[in-house]
Amino acid sequence: MMAFSSNITILINLLTFLSWIALIVVLLTFNKINQRYRKKVLIAIAIFNVLAFWFSLSQNFMRPKPPINARIENGEFWDINTIFSQEKDLKLRQWKKNLLEELSINLNQYRTQKGLPEVKIKTIESFSPQKLNQALTKNAEKYFLLDVREPLEISKFHLASIHPYRYGDLANDIIPTIPLGKKVIVVCYSGIRGFIAANILREKGFNNIAFIRGGLGEWVKQNLPIEGEDTFQFLSDKYEKIPFHIASSSPNPKINFTSPANPTPISNAITFVGDLASTTAQESLIQKVKNDKVILFCKTESECFDAVTFAYRLELEDGEVLGYSKLK
Repeated sequence: MMAFSSNITILINLLTFLSWIALIVVLLTFNKINQRYRKKVLIAIAIFNVLAFWFSLSQNFMRPKPPINARIENGEFWDINTIFSQEKDLKLRQWKKNLLEELSINLNQYRTQKGLPEVKIKTIESFSPQKLNQALTKNAEKYFLLDVREPLEISKFHLASIHPYRYGDLANDIIPTIPLGKKVIVVCYSGIRGFIAANILREKGFNNIAFIRGGLGEWVKQNLPIEGEDTFQFLSDKYEKIPFHIASSSPNPKINFTSPANPTPISNAITFVGDLASTTAQESLIQKVKNDKVILFCKTESECFDAVTFAYRLELEDGEVLGYSKLK
């Protein structure tokens, strides 16, 4: 039906063009044409052009319009300090500021060691949880939800139709395949990894990209739909805390998660960068230590977070954690 309408339109346009040529001929030979025939030709040309104009209008009005909700919604370009200022909990606000500074420094220290260019942290488009939920409800297929959290986090809860892809792979410039024409929404728990990961993708040429302000933590607070339940267990919830002097002298394999920006050397320990490591590097370490009971070392909250997410992957491969030691 559409092909037929298109063919008719082409024919009408051709005849309209010919009618204008006929009009020019009549005007140029005005004195040579019999007055009775001249009037008939001019009336015919006028009637034809009126009908052609009516047909063109009817085609425009009758052509199906795309639904309003088919368009991709845009977020806001708030700078990160403005986003932080919206956090009412002062302790949480300061924690996020500190986390952004820590993760940004760690990322660029790590990338420098790997011979990769530094990532410049700039303002990125962002969505409030409510606005993104409304956009996904209207037209979910227009968005590509890239969840950069660790497998442990995703196993607890996630949004529908996510595409899991570890932050550590992005940190190593291992970029996922993303369909053209979709807006990429980078998803994490606090919004900080999502913000940094979006900056990595921006430097790789992705322009239609955004993240969630406040992350999935804020999403959950607003009782928006998730699959699963937000029940994350920290390192201290799962494993025995071992005094440093005992843990450091143990013959068991030891993994040190202290960051590249502020490392704490431990004798005979494997230094591991946690969430900055690629999936391949993580799998290689798991295969190396999974036949022994390992001891995990960490200092900051984010390092201990890396330790517990690694432990989850290790245990999926039948490895075992003896305990952890908290560094000062």
